[in-house]
Amino acid sequence: MEAGPLSTANLTPTPMPPPPSSLVRRSRRRRPTLAIHRIWPRHAVPGGRVDISGRGFRVDYASRIRVFFGDEPAHIYRVSASRLGVQVPENAGSEVRVCLNDRETEPYPISIGRFVAEKLHIVSNPVFDSEGFLYTTVSGTRGEKIPHPVYRLADDEDPVPMGDGIVNPTGLAWGPDDTLYVSSRQDGHIYRMNEDGDFDVLLENLGVATGIGFSPTGDLMVGDRNGVVYRMAPDGDVSVFSQMRPSVSAYHLAFNSAGSLFVSGPTLASRDHIVEFEPDGEVRRLLSGFGRPQGMAFDHRDRCFIAEGLAGDGGVFLFTAERTTRRIISGPSMVGVAIRPDEGVIAVATGEAVYAFDLDSELLGESEEEGSGVG
Repeated sequence: MEAGPLSTANLTPTPMPPPPSSLVRRSRRRRPTLAIHRIWPRHAVPGGRVDISGRGFRVDYASRIRVFFGDEPAHIYRVSASRLGVQVPENAGSEVRVCLNDRETEPYPISIGRFVAEKLHIVSNPVFDSEGFLYTTVSGTRGEKIPHPVYRLADDEDPVPMGDGIVNPTGLAWGPDDTLYVSSRQDGHIYRMNEDGDFDVLLENLGVATGIGFSPTGDLMVGDRNGVVYRMAPDGDVSVFSQMRPSVSAYHLAFNSAGSLFVSGPTLASRDHIVEFEPDGEVRRLLSGFGRPQGMAFDHRDRCFIAEGLAGDGGVFLFTAERTTRRIISGPSMVGVAIRPDEGVIAVATGEAVYAFDLDSELLGESEEEGSGVG
């Protein structure tokens, strides 16, 4: 019987076997993008710590990650996939880059404080005068007599030495009579600058006299770190304003526009607070949550700028009327802060150096690291 033509209508194609695995083209894993999303605080001085958030910070390659402030390498103390903790180097530039192997991020801006002076010994707030000159100290160790223990500083001018004869100058204040007042923790005296730029003794035997400040009504307050705050009225009468627990270093004083006195005084406790006194000496409240609060200053809106001296968390914190606290400047252990009379500049002091920032909306407008500032 003769076979008919072959029909393919009901035939199923035989599937081709897969190619050997060695011939399969493997897709290459895309390397994650390396980028900086945010740096906070956005303002810092050398020695401060900042956090860098972003992506591509591979933990398995942590030893290969490099961070540069301009051309200066920074010390990295914490690494995660999305965050780096770094310490601001000396001579830091104003742009930050993160590098990993052959890749690097786009530069990210950061504000580094303008250098003002160094080789100082500062133990409390510097202070501006009415013309914008800044005064600070070379305080010295206990009983050490420094030839020129007070300096007047200005941009583009050589420092002017002052204060001959004052041993261990500590607190500084610019008085309503438009002159400089200085406390000495060595002899417990308060000195007043005369017209010749020399200093005369105004008050004597006020214990370990540290922080000083003037109220809106002209009262001079003096903090004896043994546990007393004295008040000298404009007529010269001296009395005890209030008593406090002793401080291991110094009291720091500041007034707001309503005449309330704020006093900080580091102790041996793990956390310290700031005491607010009513003008009559009654305690109004305690501002807590600080590690080692030191010098303070108020602006015309009664925002309080607080120098934090806690190692690893130092800087300047802003305490607002809404009772929130946030760090606006990162630095090493900070001891003082001052605001120029026109409020265009804020000076911040470590124990050895002074830096300056423009006191503008960029410095004040950030909201990172918010938290309660009231206990």
